[in-house]
Amino acid sequence: MNAFFHCIRHYFDCSGRECRRVYWTYIVVTHLVLIVLLIPVLTVMTTGWQDVLSHEENVDEISEALYDISEDQSKENVKEVVQSRLAPVIYHGFSRYFEEHEQAAHLMKIFLILTAFWAFLNVVPTMTATARRLRDVGRSRWWILPPVLMVAPIRIISNVAFMLSIVTFIYCCLRSEEREIEQKSA
Repeated sequence: MNAFFHCIRHYFDCSGRECRRVYWTYIVVTHLVLIVLLIPVLTVMTTGWQDVLSHEENVDEISEALYDISEDQSKENVKEVVQSRLAPVIYHGFSRYFEEHEQAAHLMKIFLILTAFWAFLNVVPTMTATARRLRDVGRSRWWILPPVLMVAPIRIISNVAFMLSIVTFIYCCLRSEEREIEQKSA
C-alpha cells in the first residue's frame, strides 16, 4: 500500500522515475477499487435485465427486433430497429423495475457517483505515474498521450491511439534502464 500512497503523494509530479513495483501496485489497486465500486451497479443491472426478460411480451418484442436486424443488417435498418423497437422495450422494462425497487435504483446511483468520483480523482496521478514510469524505462513522456486520445470522437484517431496504447503498456512493463550513478565529490 505504500506504493499506492507514493503515487498519490506525487499527484502533480512528472519528474523523477517510478519503478515497476510501485507503478503496477498503484495501477492494480486503483483498478481493484473500481471493480469493487462497480459490483453493486452490475448486480442491480443484472437483476434489472432478469426482470425485463421475465416478461413474455418483452422477450417476444426483443426476439422479433433482433430477427429483423439479422435479416437486414444495413446501418439504417439497425438504427431504426434499435431506436423504434428495442430501446423503448428496454427503457420501459428498466423503468418498471426501478419503480418497484427504489432502493436498488438509489444504491446504483450512489455507486455510480462514487465510481465516477474515484475515476476522476485518479486521472492525474495515473498520468503522472505513467510519465515517471516511461522516464524510468528511457522513453519519452509523450507516450502517455495515446491512452488519452483513445476517447477521440474520430474513429481513425482512436484506433491508432489504441494501437499506440499497447506500445505504451509494453513500455510500462519493461525493466528500468540502467542509470549511471552519480557520485558527488565531497
